[in-house]
Amino acid sequence: MKRLAGFAVIAWCGFGLAGAAVSAATPGLEEARARWHDAGIEAYRYEYRKFCECHPTEPATTVVTVGGGRVREVRYRVAGLPDVVLAPDRIGWYWTIEDLFALLAVEQDNRSLRVSFEPSLGYPMTIYFDRDPAIEGDEIDVRVSSLVPLAN
Repeated sequence: MKRLAGFAVIAWCGFGLAGAAVSAATPGLEEARARWHDAGIEAYRYEYRKFCECHPTEPATTVVTVGGGRVREVRYRVAGLPDVVLAPDRIGWYWTIEDLFALLAVEQDNRSLRVSFEPSLGYPMTIYFDRDPAIEGDEIDVRVSSLVPLAN
């Protein structure tokens, strides 16, 4: 849960996505999670952008490398600049695909939840929800642009 708490803190300014709604009555979440598990991908690199009011321009791409069930490296990529590699003590705030599924499970009854899943591998491609519509900037809005399996 430590990483999920970090997700909420880091995502305070939000993430922006579109997709099919998922609720306790919608089987999409568990079906997608089963596809992800069936794929058996243990090491991978995925890229996403976090959208929020706090980014006045296009947000940087975050590149997360996962192996052995945990985040191994995080980079920020901005067009025209060298990647910025986060120090190892900072990567605990970032998520594996399993962490994203866990977040979705917690939020599955949130009426504002919109999510889409990659059709063959099942990982979340877009995630959007707003925990409190009365508070500006607490939305989660994330768009995964790619996921590449790596050698274990």
